[in-house]
Amino acid sequence: MDDLLVPAQVLTLLAAVLSLFPLNRAIKARRLRTDLLQTPHLPIGSLATACSREGTIPVVVDGNAEPGPQGILHAPQSGRACVWYRVEVWSHRPKNGHPGNRIHVTRTTVRQSSRSFALRDRTGEVACRPGRAEPRLTGSIHQEFVPDPGRVPDAPRHLGPRDPERTETSLEPGKSYRERAVSPGARLLVRGHARIDGETVVLEGTDEEPLFFSTLSEPHLLEANQRREIVGFTLLPATLVVLAALAVGGQE
Repeated sequence: MDDLLVPAQVLTLLAAVLSLFPLNRAIKARRLRTDLLQTPHLPIGSLATACSREGTIPVVVDGNAEPGPQGILHAPQSGRACVWYRVEVWSHRPKNGHPGNRIHVTRTTVRQSSRSFALRDRTGEVACRPGRAEPRLTGSIHQEFVPDPGRVPDAPRHLGPRDPERTETSLEPGKSYRERAVSPGARLLVRGHARIDGETVVLEGTDEEPLFFSTLSEPHLLEANQRREIVGFTLLPATLVVLAALAVGGQE
């Protein structure tokens, strides 16, 4: 029995360290859930009146995404039509650069569109300025991986139709590309700060609170965040209790 105690303690300690990840997600989920519950959910058509009376206001709205004044976008990797996209570039390299070592996967680049898009419901329309938006999107992810053949290719490959907003997107060896996009007509829940800019009502983020949007409805998003909180705030204390029990058992 004593022979199994040390491995059990090591495994439990490892589980405690790994539980820090869901704990971090739980903290973020609670912050978002609290923000959504404390922010007024208003029809888009009432924003102009509210902003005229109170100035810049935090608000939650939902509606269908539509292209903004500059027209539709095309996601750089897949080429599909969208109103917003985000591309993450992940590097797959062996540890210390030596072939045969364990592969380290690290995110090297995040690039997302900044062009405004419209959000419309039955009462009106608001211009969303995504900036450093933090999305929570469901649905498929367009992924590509370029194996590293041990040399740099003679010429990069380019995907998708050209878009005036983006620079050329090339595929590099040893990297994977993960793309998410919001299609025209997609239903979005958006939290941001509404204000009047000229004659237009705009919804945008701040330095402290970037614009948030999700393809989940508010009830489903609150429920999903609550599940994250339960897992994250339960797992670490549970593993610490088990670790303490094993430590006490080892002293007896």
